[in-house]
Amino acid sequence: MFTLDKNERLCSETQIRKLFAEGRGFFSYPLRTVFIMRDDDSPARFLVSVPKKRFKHAVDRNNIKRKVREAYRKNKLPLPCDMAFIYIAEKNEPYRCIEKAVKKAVKQILETV
Repeated sequence: MFTLDKNERLCSETQIRKLFAEGRGFFSYPLRTVFIMRDDDSPARFLVSVPKKRFKHAVDRNNIKRKVREAYRKNKLPLPCDMAFIYIAEKNEPYRCIEKAVKKAVKQILETV
């Protein structure tokens, strides 16, 4: 239940293109979330993006991605959908802030269904 398997990560380039072309998005600071619902019964898949333009050092980008993945792992979405979390803040926010944003994003996706 609290693991993050390979099949829960969005890796396919065609699926990622479809997500950004057809998906709906919203903001929950410090994240922008884009999602699209699917018809199959597989688990929700996601990806995390942290722009190199804002965080020049890979250590900082990896730290933020790690925080977002951990927050999502604890608050998984039970629906079949693809989603992307894009980090939009200018500074490295604490884990509590990121987890709050992920919870809000999951709740908002559940309300739209």
